[in-house]
Amino acid sequence: MKLPTQNYKPNYAIMETFISAIQKLVIKDVVLYADKKIDATKSVVNK
Repeated sequence: MKLPTQNYKPNYAIMETFISAIQKLVIKDVVLYADKKIDATKSVVNK
């Protein structure tokens, strides 16, 4: 695994931005999953 570097030192700013973007994607996917489960539950309850 290679880390992003600048002047032969790890570039922590780029790593922080990348990790933050991945966390946002994961949270978005979890919210979408939860919304689908809630909708499925509502459709069963309303029958």
